[in-house]
Amino acid sequence: MSPSTKLNALIASTTVSLMYAAISAVSRIEPGWSDNALVSAAVGLLLSAGVYRLLTVAIRWLMERNERVRALVLGPYYLHGTWVGYFKGHNKDFRYTVEHYSQDLESVVILGRSYTENRQVHGFWMSDAVSIDAAKGSLLFTYAFDVVTRDTTLYGVNSSMFERRAAHKPPVAISGFAHDLNDKTRIAMHAEKVSDDLISCDAALALAIEKFSKLNGGARLGDAAGSSDPSSGYRVQ
Repeated sequence: MSPSTKLNALIASTTVSLMYAAISAVSRIEPGWSDNALVSAAVGLLLSAGVYRLLTVAIRWLMERNERVRALVLGPYYLHGTWVGYFKGHNKDFRYTVEHYSQDLESVVILGRSYTENRQVHGFWMSDAVSIDAAKGSLLFTYAFDVVTRDTTLYGVNSSMFERRAAHKPPVAISGFAHDLNDKTRIAMHAEKVSDDLISCDAALALAIEKFSKLNGGARLGDAAGSSDPSSGYRVQ
């Protein structure tokens, strides 16, 4: 069940409970208020709609301003924040990546950058359609990728698997492949979450270099992406 479906069901049940309590209280104070069935039904409908709307707006407002609330509501779907990672391009050039996941109840927008070993910007990408399958632990999205040294925009698909501590928890790392259209080569990618906030790209790049620079000494990306250290406490799911 998606977060929006679960939240709507929770709000609906909460609204029913509040309305029942309110009607019971009013009936004890004013026993004759509900003699007119049409009026009482109209009042109940209007109040229910108002309570439902108020709860919905309040929870969305809190999600936008408090990451604990956002994480609680989204549960295993929770990806919002800053992710850093790496990949090796077609010529085996090592690239660092920084991605910002902007997530609300219904959607996710992914904005990413890649950097050379000398911290120069290599490219930018933006997600188009994003699909999260928390049950299978997978992320699938299409993207538009602009490389600084190329004149045309590349389009492709990224397919990744979650690495998480338990099936009911959100991922802490993602490993998979990016595949540009009309390109026979898939590029293995790996990313780890470094903050629930959208921190600056410069700060995130520094964290990426700190985490992954040691892998640029001949280690194969395929050996790291899609695998996990048993001592880290999480696994691919």
